[in-house]
Amino acid sequence: MNRLRSFKQRWGILGLIAIAWIVTLGVCALFGNLFTSHLNQDLKNRLQAPSFSHPFGTNNLGIDMLGLAIKGARISVLVGLASTAVGFIGGSLVGLTAAYWRGRTDRVILTFLDASAAFPSFVAAISVVLFWGKSVRNVILVIGILTIPVIARIVRAASLPLVERDFVLAARMQGSRHSQIIVRELIPNVIRPLLGFAMITVGITISVEGGLSFIGAGVPDNIVTWGQLIASGRATVEGSPHLVLIPASLIFGTILALNTLSSKWLRGRPFPVVKESVAETTSVGNASHAAKVISSNPPTDVVLSIENLHTYFSTPFGSLRAVDGVSLQLRRGQMVALVGESGSGKTMMARSLLGLVPSPPRVAGLPGRVMFDGQDLLSLSSEELRKIRGRRIAMIFQDPMTTLNPVMRVGRQIADTATLHLGLSKKEATRRALELLIEVGVPDAQRRMRAWPHELSGGLRQRIGIAIALAAEPEVLIADEPTSALDVTIQRQLLDLLDRLRRYRGLSILFITHDMGIVASRADEVAVMYSGRIVEQGSTLEVFAHPRMPYTRALLASIPRIDHESHKKLAVIGGIPPIAIGPRVGCAFAPRCPDVIDACRTEIPQLVGDTHQAACIRNVVGVT
Repeated sequence: MNRLRSFKQRWGILGLIAIAWIVTLGVCALFGNLFTSHLNQDLKNRLQAPSFSHPFGTNNLGIDMLGLAIKGARISVLVGLASTAVGFIGGSLVGLTAAYWRGRTDRVILTFLDASAAFPSFVAAISVVLFWGKSVRNVILVIGILTIPVIARIVRAASLPLVERDFVLAARMQGSRHSQIIVRELIPNVIRPLLGFAMITVGITISVEGGLSFIGAGVPDNIVTWGQLIASGRATVEGSPHLVLIPASLIFGTILALNTLSSKWLRGRPFPVVKESVAETTSVGNASHAAKVISSNPPTDVVLSIENLHTYFSTPFGSLRAVDGVSLQLRRGQMVALVGESGSGKTMMARSLLGLVPSPPRVAGLPGRVMFDGQDLLSLSSEELRKIRGRRIAMIFQDPMTTLNPVMRVGRQIADTATLHLGLSKKEATRRALELLIEVGVPDAQRRMRAWPHELSGGLRQRIGIAIALAAEPEVLIADEPTSALDVTIQRQLLDLLDRLRRYRGLSILFITHDMGIVASRADEVAVMYSGRIVEQGSTLEVFAHPRMPYTRALLASIPRIDHESHKKLAVIGGIPPIAIGPRVGCAFAPRCPDVIDACRTEIPQLVGDTHQAACIRNVVGVT
């Protein structure tokens, strides 16, 4: 019952009518022969107007128009679907090629697309069909080929910004083949909006076939289509207008239904839906060392418990250990800061929690769980995870400009989240969106509801992102470097906002950053991550006052301090983070560590300590 109610709310009255129309059309196309085998000429009843015995009337030969309309649906739908398939296959190949390789390839393809747009397509279709001969196959090929330039432009426009995204660059750096990047990274991110446009294209191609058939350049005369019915009825249109109006209305109704479904589809699945991934998960053997696992029975106030989480990816050079045995707990109303340099695995760990990687982040032979409300998130199906994402665990991304839909007003984006997860009506969702904008401190909230993302400043866009994350009243908020692109003043305002939300809502926050200075006075606990592992964790006061891991000390030393001498050179961490490929040998920080000893190069340090833990060999062997 709940699913039926959700389905009705999802599609609305117009959507349900459109679905009913398309389903009826599909039944007629597939099984129309069962209803039209009795069609015979009846010259005594020719050109009858619609009546109870003949709902659509009869044509000039006395044949029932309802039966002809059902029979014509078969070829009309076939032409629409097949032509769209030809156009999308060819257009996707051209558009993806232009977007991915860019440069000279993109310029050459754009020149071809511009030239094709200047040529009258309908005239070309008439010429080619008359030259090749009238047949269903020729009509399908001609219409499909002529739609390729349009589809190519749409695919290119949808793919071009994705090519510059970090997840595609990471896949390239790992050595993935070009074909793998296109298939795994680009196509999944553009397929959903393209499906919405494909619905519109099917309707357009059906109307184009009707136009060709109307002027005698479509399918052969002995094949019934809606366009042929219009063409055959034009001679008697003055006395029997139903011969033209009925098939024309069928074409119009089909286009309207497909456009409605496309609109509902795109509204339910915003564009683009980015799938952040670098490669597929691979099975590896047992690791010789694993991070210390938190107790299988976490305290009752623990909202999120990460236990020995591993996320490995396959590359031509070996297994990439993006997350290598991370254990962490997040309590109710607590803020835990996850800090580390870029590339340390912070974002990948956060996305692994919600299955935002190609497959569940579980490696064969290694234990690992992500416990939330008594459930292991790694064991849930995609449908079960969908109910948790956004609803109970929400996420704020680093750059709100790339996460906000550029072609949708911000108020609607907030309201859609509330509608999807809370089942609110349009009016209730709009009211909630306005309340959230006021809560997150957006000035003139009523007017901002109708603003486009590009009309807002970076700070306001990030506040909108927070409002979207809060729309479904989540229990856990993952903030992935939400302040890195903002100036210091706006940073403080947003941090104050997160503090206020945490106090008043009891929100648990996992705050990801690379800036130790930001979290000094904000976080309850700090977890320092390096090369896919937690190397130190404890209360903020203890970690800042008595850092035990050389990497943590180096991060703290790099923070500018007002009590230092002016123009004093800031401390830097020498070297670069290691590429975590292949088996782990020794401490990952050893090549950059100023306090390295021989044991650091051979032994893998484990987290040691009670409330304040650190993974450093020097702590184990007693070296200070």
